[in-house]
Amino acid sequence: MIRQLAPYGTLTVRKDLNLVVDIIDVARWSPEVRIVFALHHVKHAITKGKGALRNGGHSIGVIDDDEVELVRRMIYAFGGGDNIAVTCAEAALRCDINDNLDMERMSEAWTELFVKAMANFLPGTSGYKAPTREEALRSQIWLETRGDLMPVELIKSIENISLDDIIGVYSQQGQVERTLAYLEQQRRYIITGEAVTRD
Repeated sequence: MIRQLAPYGTLTVRKDLNLVVDIIDVARWSPEVRIVFALHHVKHAITKGKGALRNGGHSIGVIDDDEVELVRRMIYAFGGGDNIAVTCAEAALRCDINDNLDMERMSEAWTELFVKAMANFLPGTSGYKAPTREEALRSQIWLETRGDLMPVELIKSIENISLDDIIGVYSQQGQVERTLAYLEQQRRYIITGEAVTRD
């Protein structure tokens, strides 16, 4: 699919990027390479100021609310209705995007999404069963009740939050649950990684 849409490795128009996100959204499962491919285009727009998301008028180092909403759609689409924590590759790309944003022009919507996505990623790597992505990105009261904090103030406010405030929607997994979750992940990888033949 990616080779067909981007024979040279990069999408050039927004409708093709929207198509990739739509496919991730409607598929029962998607290989991680699709979400990484889509997020790479957001990073490209932020760092180079061009590509599928940029048709002029956007500065390097800036993400607007429309682009933040697209990233939110990507997160929800890849997670589907299942309890899939944010993956390492997704988290790394989001960190790259965040690192390349101009702090003086930081979007409050981006800061909120970034913090919630990272808060979803960390417990998932520590043996906790993640809630659905929708629940994880929606349910943290400390973010929903933040008032009108500016992005920098929002990040500073996180210092006063205990792990219990964040981890309330997560549950500790036993060894058997972790093994079964790993096997399910491998099964999905086999299914989504299957080659599409001419037939």
